[in-house]
Amino acid sequence: MSKFFRALLASGALALCGATHAAVINGTIRNIDGNGDGKAQEAKIARVAFTVSAGTSLLFDSLVYEPNGDLNGDGLITGFDNEMRLFDGSTLLTSNDDSPLTYGDGSVHPFDSAFFWTFSRAGSYVVTLGQHGYGNDDALLGYQADLAYKPIVGYQTFGAWRLGLNLLTGSVGDVHEVGAAEVPEPGTLALFGMGLACAGLLRRRFLPKPR
Repeated sequence: MSKFFRALLASGALALCGATHAAVINGTIRNIDGNGDGKAQEAKIARVAFTVSAGTSLLFDSLVYEPNGDLNGDGLITGFDNEMRLFDGSTLLTSNDDSPLTYGDGSVHPFDSAFFWTFSRAGSYVVTLGQHGYGNDDALLGYQADLAYKPIVGYQTFGAWRLGLNLLTGSVGDVHEVGAAEVPEPGTLALFGMGLACAGLLRRRFLPKPR
């Protein structure tokens, strides 16, 4: 493991330790009739909207892949290769396909995505979650017109996802999936506690010992 990756892994875990709040929201992607032709042949792309104050820093952490157990507690084993994108209106700010980082929600596979972002101005933003291979135009539409949903794990006709917006500095609010009835869960002590435990292990393993 390279020194750069070790430092990145450790800093990511330590940053999670500093999070005082985590907004958590659950949802699914599946095949929908996105183009209105009467056939459910387009893969849904979930769009999660939220508001932040100026200077807010967030860690976005998705959980979409459950090869070794029911990590999200829905009683089913599902999994897909997630791609996550962050938008300011129609402008792409950043994206991530595969993340090797591990956080307190149990996500340990690169098919999960994660990234940090600091917002220079207050306002409303949208983060999208969908099956790997969608573009910016697809994200803004809310579906993949040329690719139906295909599970990688399990035999369900949908892929469950969990998104954590872990607050490092500033404030975040009004977290909701656009066009869905899901109500975001408040940040939990369990998520925070697991993040602390993970960070402690990584710190002992990867950070240099004092001389």
